Amino acid sequence: MQKGVKHLLLISLLCSTYACANAQNNKKEIPYAKFFTNPKIGSIYLYVSAKKDKTYLTYLGMISGGKQHSYKIVTSTWIWGAAHRATNRILVYTDKNKYLGNYYVTMTNELPTYMQGNKLIFSTEQNTCICKIDFSKGPPAQLYNECAGDTYKFDKNNNPIN
Repeated sequence: MQKGVKHLLLISLLCSTYACANAQNNKKEIPYAKFFTNPKIGSIYLYVSAKKDKTYLTYLGMISGGKQHSYKIVTSTWIWGAAHRATNRILVYTDKNKYLGNYYVTMTNELPTYMQGNKLIFSTEQNTCICKIDFSKGPPAQLYNECAGDTYKFDKNNNPIN
C-alpha cells in the first residue's frame, strides 16, 4: 500500500473514532429534577434532544441496600445517530438523586424489567429465564445476568447523561 493511502486511511479511522466517541458521550439536556420529582414506577419517560436523539428512561423504584442507604434505579436507552444505535445503561442514584454510577448493558432486551424487594429482576420476553440480582448490600461491583450470559461492571466514573 502506498504511503499516502496509508495516511488517508489512518486519518479517516481517527476521525470516525472521534465522531463515535463524541456520540457515545450522551451529553444532552434531560430535566432530571423534573424526572425525579414524582416518577411512577414502570413508566417510560421519553426525552428528545435538539439532534433528534431519543432517551427512554424507566424508573424501576427504590432499593434499600447496605448501611441504611437507599438507591433509585433507572434504566436508560439512548437512541442516537443516523443508524439509530442504542446505548443501554442501568443508572444508580442515591435517595437524594445524586448520581452514583451505571452498568453498561449490551442489548436493550437485557435491561432489568422490574424490581422485587431489594432485587433487580432480569427476564426474557417469554419469562423462560428469570435472573435476580441482590442489592441488599448496595450496588454490586458487577452483575451477572444469567439470562443473557453477560456480566456488567459498575462504572462510578462515567456519568453518561449530565
